[in-house]
Amino acid sequence: MSKLSRQRRTWALLLVALALIATGLVLVLTLDGWTTPRGPDDGAQLQPDPQATPVVALQVIEGIARGSLGRPAQIAVSKERIFVVDALATRGVIKAFTFDGVFVTSFGTLASDGLAEIVDITLDTNGNVIVLDATPALHVFAADGAPKTRLDLTALTAELEVMWVKSVIVTADHYYLLTLDRLLKLDNSGRLITTYPAEGDAAELGAAASEFYMGPSGLAVREGVVWVGDAVNGRLLGLGAGGKFDSVITLPTVQGIAPYPTSLAVDALGNFIVVDSARQVILALDFAGRVLAEHRLTSVEHLVNAEIAEIAVSPGGEIFVSDALAGTISRFDLGAGRLRASSVVVRARAEFAYPLDVALTAEGMYILAANPVADGERRVWFRSVLGGELRLVLGGLSDSAVRLASANGLLYILARDRVEVYALNGEKLRTFADSPGEWGGFRQVNLFGEQRGPQGIYIDAAARVLVADTFNHRVVVFTPQGDFLQAITFTEDVWPAALAMTREGQMLILNTFGGQVLRVNAAGELLAAYASPGGGFGQLRVVEDRGLFGGPQDIMVDAEGSFYVLDTYNSRILKFAHTGKPLYAVGSFGSEVGMLYLPTALAPAPDVGQVWVVDTYNHRLQLLQLR
Repeated sequence: MSKLSRQRRTWALLLVALALIATGLVLVLTLDGWTTPRGPDDGAQLQPDPQATPVVALQVIEGIARGSLGRPAQIAVSKERIFVVDALATRGVIKAFTFDGVFVTSFGTLASDGLAEIVDITLDTNGNVIVLDATPALHVFAADGAPKTRLDLTALTAELEVMWVKSVIVTADHYYLLTLDRLLKLDNSGRLITTYPAEGDAAELGAAASEFYMGPSGLAVREGVVWVGDAVNGRLLGLGAGGKFDSVITLPTVQGIAPYPTSLAVDALGNFIVVDSARQVILALDFAGRVLAEHRLTSVEHLVNAEIAEIAVSPGGEIFVSDALAGTISRFDLGAGRLRASSVVVRARAEFAYPLDVALTAEGMYILAANPVADGERRVWFRSVLGGELRLVLGGLSDSAVRLASANGLLYILARDRVEVYALNGEKLRTFADSPGEWGGFRQVNLFGEQRGPQGIYIDAAARVLVADTFNHRVVVFTPQGDFLQAITFTEDVWPAALAMTREGQMLILNTFGGQVLRVNAAGELLAAYASPGGGFGQLRVVEDRGLFGGPQDIMVDAEGSFYVLDTYNSRILKFAHTGKPLYAVGSFGSEVGMLYLPTALAPAPDVGQVWVVDTYNHRLQLLQLR
């Protein structure tokens, strides 16, 4: 996966990114390097399709339990509750804990609750949770999670031309909203009152050309004065009574590293508590800007302007820090010239975050998943047929591992340049296809900064291993021992991504970037082609723009000879008769049970009409009852 980077780009890239947020398909590069599509490329699809066939989920295996925290992000604190945005969750995105770390509740679901991407949360004077969404909109939830009000701010986007919402804070009568280049003052109905800097104000909020947000970040109120974190300029600006930024506190430059404040709060004594993400420290500053104390958050050497932590102070003065890199929410104390974490209140925990594939055996299921906390490291988890807890079988696998298969008591893991074979207990037995020899090896390409190679693996009835060598436009066949047998080559408009065998011994090949299913015989001769690219009935969506190149991800054949295609970018499963006639489609985009969010794999369940689907970006597997 792509590593963390903040290369400076042109303002054109910035405007493009704004357009992507508006349409709902934006690739957010998280701190661990996991690239996360935030939604489908058609904004209308953020709402469930009312015409979709209902899907019944018989079982759901959650990678992140409802009461667990996948990754802490924005934070707000009341008298007795910590509210934190879980950056990995799609259901129950906002989670509430006691000050002792006991889970209380969760609320807010992407898509169905009108949420697309939460960028900040705060509390109003009545204890309601105010959520700033990137659409842009303000959502008001009661402390128990009950939705109260939604203020649509999209009209402001047109009025103000460029508007990238970042932070929100609430006073008794107003909302203050921080955007890319200005501070907005809104009334309680969301109507714009004024913008800052006002005319004649010499202060400007800094913004830098980048493919990611690089502008003002963080709001706080001190004695009625609104303070802004002017990140690019390395300072805090106070909005005076005259409507001008007439108070300035400049953060220190240390060892040549310019400051980059990304979150700020005010403690009970009126001190500023600030995250300087450039130096990866929390600073405590008095009102004159003198540094009282600092605390190092991470030992990582180089994180250029990455937003690594968020700060909130409770009404009682307790300081809480949501640390995205460490995966913790900690309580901090400031005293005796020290700023230190007195306790870890909540620690992130996930069995798996991004499931990629599943293999079913008589003993249970094996799940291949990416571990975003460790730069995309892959792991394999096991769950017994009797259910119960997940057990880690394999850890530390390469981040190039993309597919998993099982046959004859063995596990096969496909990576970009090899196939690894394991016993079911996790013992590594051998590796093959890593010495190209006569067949030339799998082809790897770089697509928009992501290295990709073969996308599919299948074990046939003779235990031969078939690999979809996607970017070589071919299928490579190996003996059960891993010796090369043959390569079945296609034209350059065929990109095999997944394979399946029919009862007649013919091969079905999912042509991912062609939006088709091909039927071929053992010699590779084309017998038939089914489906076409698109979003209509019987079609398969292919995405070929906006920094993304993708299509349908998986195919499987049932006992009757019908086949199912995972139409990833339409968030659905299509069933075709053995003749290739489309029979029905089920599923729609969303986070509720039975809905799908960019699923990546299918596996047949023992009972007819049931299928396991790897619902990757909902961080779960679902056993679906189809028709």
